[in-house]
Amino acid sequence: MNTPRWPRILLVLERWERRDVQRWPITENTFLEYDFAVVNPIQLDDAGWEDLPNLPIVPSRYQSQAQLFPRLIDLGQLDRHARMDLFERHVSLHSFAQVFYFCVLLKSAAPAVGVAGHLARQMQQYDTVRRMHDVVRVHDARVLQHLDWILSGEQWEALLGPIDRLAWPQECPIWTHREKTSLATTAPSHLTFSADQWRQILRLSELNQCLARLGRLIPDLEKSNSTAQKVDRLLVKALQTYGLRDRRDRALFVEQAFQFGEGIHEQQEVRRKLERACEGEASYVGLCAEMTTPLRPLAGA
Repeated sequence: MNTPRWPRILLVLERWERRDVQRWPITENTFLEYDFAVVNPIQLDDAGWEDLPNLPIVPSRYQSQAQLFPRLIDLGQLDRHARMDLFERHVSLHSFAQVFYFCVLLKSAAPAVGVAGHLARQMQQYDTVRRMHDVVRVHDARVLQHLDWILSGEQWEALLGPIDRLAWPQECPIWTHREKTSLATTAPSHLTFSADQWRQILRLSELNQCLARLGRLIPDLEKSNSTAQKVDRLLVKALQTYGLRDRRDRALFVEQAFQFGEGIHEQQEVRRKLERACEGEASYVGLCAEMTTPLRPLAGA
């Protein structure tokens, strides 16, 4: 089968706020820098990864559900030709299905079993607020893109552990590459979250849905950590300040703030609808649909 060739891209390293975070394309050459890849069997047919040297990444509490967890591909066991074939597999899948073959790419001198075990331990978490065990998908770009701004530097060192560089897809062909900042071994061996961070993590699904919706409503919306943080803050405001308990109501609240300015919710008519929704009279979505005068951007918003 002939697979499309990846376009030749001039490698331009882009520096962001921190020196340990960089974004650049994954090309044939940059792909060769990595020692391991992680794939999600739920997204791929078994034939898409079973022929590769792989290990399961399964937290100890969930060994009976191994089929739901990712696999670590040991790229070091593949020769250059096999690696290029694998890269073409990655390119082909994204071209035809808009799915990334690799969840993350890893650079590490540690053995495969050590890397797989470390990632499995970071996935297995205990939320002291809810008093329950949970799994944090540290291999999922939809999670990693937000851990990028949620975690402290020390927490990132704990998450990386024996991994020198971790990369996840952003927008094809750009990947975010996170590197260790120190050779020190004083970082905790296990990632833990504060109570506030747990609340942020539990909002990630809702946050990602809002970002996707905003991307369709506002095509030129800046896709950045600051945008994600603003959406997260607005979701909290919708719930805690205005009492919007329905997810759809909070999503509309966020969309209005981005489209018309955050002050839109201080306008008398809008504020009254927020109060009625909080009192349980009707949904905020339904109340706003009844408005006869369309909302307009505020001056200076």
